[in-house]
Amino acid sequence: MSCEEWKRLAAAAEVAGIRAGFTARTGSTNDDVMARLAAGEPPPFLLVAEEQDKGRGRMGRQWFSPPGCGLYFTVALAAGEPGLVPFASLAAGTACATAVRRLTAAEVMLKWPNDLFLGGRKLGGILCETPPSAPGRTKAIAVGVGMNVNAGAAPPAAIRNRMVSLEEILGRKVCRAALLTAMIREIRTAVEELWRAGKEAVIARWQELDWTRGRELEWVSLSGERVSGTGCGLDPGGRLLVRGRDGRIHAVLSGDITVS
Repeated sequence: MSCEEWKRLAAAAEVAGIRAGFTARTGSTNDDVMARLAAGEPPPFLLVAEEQDKGRGRMGRQWFSPPGCGLYFTVALAAGEPGLVPFASLAAGTACATAVRRLTAAEVMLKWPNDLFLGGRKLGGILCETPPSAPGRTKAIAVGVGMNVNAGAAPPAAIRNRMVSLEEILGRKVCRAALLTAMIREIRTAVEELWRAGKEAVIARWQELDWTRGRELEWVSLSGERVSGTGCGLDPGGRLLVRGRDGRIHAVLSGDITVS
């Protein structure tokens, strides 16, 4: 990100009341923000990295984060009621998809629980984490986002065919600073609305962008159980519903989803 891009981003973040910081390279913005929260720094604040060498996704997977082409950031926000915190990932997903759609018209969809999909491939992912609570410390949540914006270094062969960038689909480069500003605003609005109004609107909006609904998929549970079936949306608890080949409905809370 150029100096001018960073200045525009920082100014926009400050206007929104979020302290913004930038680092050329780090292990993981989520790790850095979680450490700052654990040390007592109050939200809201934002950390953006040009490159990560230990970017993380769900289940400890690494997120490919080369310099000069993607967005890798974590925003720390005040947390709401504990019962609503698990829905923050869904809220952040709809926020990011909405921001990209409004800025670029790219038809970004959502794959349960926290992936952004475009053209049937993964555009980005979201990782929400909460630090241990402590007396006198503001309860907080770290919302981490990684997104493939413009073309850059070739990803590892194992994931190359599963990834996509906005530039690849749109045929043009996208201003990362403008996109980041839009995403931060949408995330903060969506998460604060979740705390204020509850989960129902979040689930309804997520289902409007559900890429798995009606598609053949396979669910692999953490214990190794495999179920093949069809995506049927979310239940009121935010769990993915999968209709198995035998007609039974499975409510998925964890594990891996692969779409055929």
